[in-house]
Amino acid sequence: MNSKRLSYWTGFYPCTIKNIDERRSTVIDKILFGMYGLIVLAGVAWLYCWSIISNDYDSANIFFFEELKSWFHWYLFLLCFTILLLTYALTVFASGLTRLLLNQYLHLHVFHIIMIFIVLVVVIAALVLIEMFWSYEWGLIQVSFQITGPFLQLCALFVWVAFSWYIAVVLKHVQKNAVKLTIITFYSFVLVFICVIPLWFYSPCIGSNVSMHPKPLLFAHRGVAPLRPENTLLAFEKAAEYNVTGFESDVHLSLDGIPFLMHDPSLLRTTDVRDVFPDRMNDHPSSFSWSELQSLNAGKWFLKNNPFLNNHHLTETERQIIKQQKIPSLSQFAELARKYNTNIIFDLFLPPSGHPFRESTINITVKTLLNTSINQDQVFWFYSENQEVVNKLAPNFNVVYRQAFPNASRYGIDYFNLLSSDVHQETLSYGTRIIAYTVNGAWAFSRAWCQGVWAVTTDYSHVYSNTHKTLWHMTKAQFLGIWITMNIIGIFVTIVIFLYHYSKNDNTVILNGSSNMLESFRTGNYNDDFESTVIMEDIR
Repeated sequence: MNSKRLSYWTGFYPCTIKNIDERRSTVIDKILFGMYGLIVLAGVAWLYCWSIISNDYDSANIFFFEELKSWFHWYLFLLCFTILLLTYALTVFASGLTRLLLNQYLHLHVFHIIMIFIVLVVVIAALVLIEMFWSYEWGLIQVSFQITGPFLQLCALFVWVAFSWYIAVVLKHVQKNAVKLTIITFYSFVLVFICVIPLWFYSPCIGSNVSMHPKPLLFAHRGVAPLRPENTLLAFEKAAEYNVTGFESDVHLSLDGIPFLMHDPSLLRTTDVRDVFPDRMNDHPSSFSWSELQSLNAGKWFLKNNPFLNNHHLTETERQIIKQQKIPSLSQFAELARKYNTNIIFDLFLPPSGHPFRESTINITVKTLLNTSINQDQVFWFYSENQEVVNKLAPNFNVVYRQAFPNASRYGIDYFNLLSSDVHQETLSYGTRIIAYTVNGAWAFSRAWCQGVWAVTTDYSHVYSNTHKTLWHMTKAQFLGIWITMNIIGIFVTIVIFLYHYSKNDNTVILNGSSNMLESFRTGNYNDDFESTVIMEDIR
């Protein structure tokens, strides 16, 4: 390594490459260095969590929109911001670690000290944000380990084995046996812990029957939302191109009793209500009459906001068609499903208190469907409080329960609640077909497939219609073989590294060199032969 480049690298930690009088690192210096190490670990953990939350990418952006009333790609911004902070913290830590290896004192610049607290505030604020508004995401993160766990364990094993090189270097220069024993014990404990983690690991993708499960059927969640404006007829027509099993949507009731498609509690995000009815832009969708709803445009927002960053694929003709989209009625939705011989499933939202048709919402909705050409068995209806009325009016609707019932023929459940394998197997034993929602991430789709889920609702039907295998699956024998083999290799490499450093001649060790040589190294007044002797022997 060029001496000047090395000086720049090690100088990043104290923010100087000038020679400073030699001194020992204080306890505070060591604590600050350790804090940066913890920040790196916290940053990696947070990056993992935020990456997993990408399954709800659009939901995250919608949340911020509802709070701020303005569209921005908040998920992507926070992801990039997290990567930037992690890169910075990792650079500072690596620079400090290099100084530690070179026996240079740890003097953290005040700027880096300030950044420690900034990063801590950001991480704490992010965790509080999730806990306050997205606490259900913790379940999402928890079950993601069922798919990512084996790879995370291998990564942890690789990093910890590589870290043994640094530990071995440090041990050679520790004088007290008690300290040496403490370091070795701690390192060994962590290594053993990493090796045995798979003993408590569960994944539905491990087992001999995994490959027997058919691919989950697809319900297009609000149409193909990444390609066309959500909850428009155009979005569902696009979904039909991918041979989906059904369309999934959300239904509200207009002020004059017409069921229509809309997801949000306001029209602000997916229409031009801000321009047409500026004084009512935050009002509930059910406070608008059907004629007022039809005066709104439901496509231009998609071109303006580019919510999934996919609009560069659109042709000019497609853009013109998108600009003409209106809010569809439930009748139009059902007729479209009949046209493509597909099914429908939707969440029905009751209007606010005081709405003239609030008490008769379910009756109106059922009768609306019965007045269309769609067959009753094409309708998947979520179990409601007035289910007896629904069963009487439409006995052939497919009832989807939100909880497990032994007599249910259909079952809707949020996929990250399928954590217990016992509950899942019990549900399957009843003959229940599970519909998991909303499954967008590749890992989540693979998990649903391995679980034997019957169908999923997804924004990415255009992707998963062409997916023909899970991300991974293996038998228990294969998993055990890989796990044991990698652990043996990791432990063997660790032992070799420690033996190598233990057997080295002390006169080649950088940290035990003469004071004159060390001073020459620090000032950069050394030749290439000296550099190759010191660095290549103890850091290569």
